Amino acid sequence: MNLYSYNYMLKMSHSNNIWFILLMFAGFCGIIYSIWLYLRNRNQIKYRDIATILALILATFFLMQSEKLSQVKATNTAYAQMADFMKRVAKNENVPTKDLWVNQTHVTSGMIFKINDKYYRIDIDSNQISYSLVEVNLLNADNVTYNR
Repeated sequence: MNLYSYNYMLKMSHSNNIWFILLMFAGFCGIIYSIWLYLRNRNQIKYRDIATILALILATFFLMQSEKLSQVKATNTAYAQMADFMKRVAKNENVPTKDLWVNQTHVTSGMIFKINDKYYRIDIDSNQISYSLVEVNLLNADNVTYNR
């Protein structure tokens, strides 16, 4: 079983796809540079062709990655919701967030929380307004992986 810390949830909720942003920026710079070269040397249409090819490649890349970006955004939102939920549980149970671990990356009923050295199952009502903690015992407590 994997357990995730509060800091892990915060770190994952703020992750972004920097490589995608850098690649898109480089592509736009390449298109602008090609257009500038074409406007400077109107007799050589190869720069216009290069700008057109770069624009088509960039548009194709962007369309292929748009689905991935929406999935990343949804995942980041789930991590942020879990971090907020963990913070509220820590406040209600009067424990620091560093002593709180959870086995899910999104808020669901039936999650297992580790608070200090005890394990609890969290039952959330259907409206997600309240929760209850029920102490549980793990069958295989030696097979726990901690993700900080």
